[in-house]
Amino acid sequence: MDTLLNLETLMSQENSEKSASPQGRWIQHLMPFGGVIPIVNDNKVTITFSESFTSPYLVFEHLAILESITEDQQVYLNINSPGGNVDLGLMLANGIKQCRGEVTTIAVGFCASAGTIAWAAGKHRRMAPGAYLMFHGPLTSMSGMMNNQMLASDITYTADVFNTFLKDMKDNNILSEEELDSIITKNLDVFIPQIVYDKRMGVA
Repeated sequence: MDTLLNLETLMSQENSEKSASPQGRWIQHLMPFGGVIPIVNDNKVTITFSESFTSPYLVFEHLAILESITEDQQVYLNINSPGGNVDLGLMLANGIKQCRGEVTTIAVGFCASAGTIAWAAGKHRRMAPGAYLMFHGPLTSMSGMMNNQMLASDITYTADVFNTFLKDMKDNNILSEEELDSIITKNLDVFIPQIVYDKRMGVA
């Protein structure tokens, strides 16, 4: 039976054996933050990211959980996000790739922009029924005091990240050649519904 980890209960545990457990490590990591609640069922750990990529603290919480995962655990990370800061999307993607356990990313609802970057990092990628992926070309979000060189550097960096990512999506048959061209040369958004993704992946 799934067990919903209660942070207050876990923080009150003083038993050293329990504090050395994965749950104990989560508590140590998450105490400074708001507390993402993982659901644990034996060696299966389910986490949900259902926000935009605008708060680094939320990403840090997920990274803390991923860091505490052991090799014998399987992680299922649900992602429902309209996107946001590409750097935060890359940060979560790197945490997914570096996780010691096997991570399956699942697009639920709407998974767009930086959300797709994190989703694509899973060793196994799935889409929940009715879910959508949305891909677009590079956008810059720099604001405040800047000069032309800073702006040009940010645009170049973001373009390199997105173009490499989009090409990888095409190479993995998630995007077609025509869809990739629409994004890069026509600056159009491309939506991939779950039924199209499953067909391309050969899922019955």
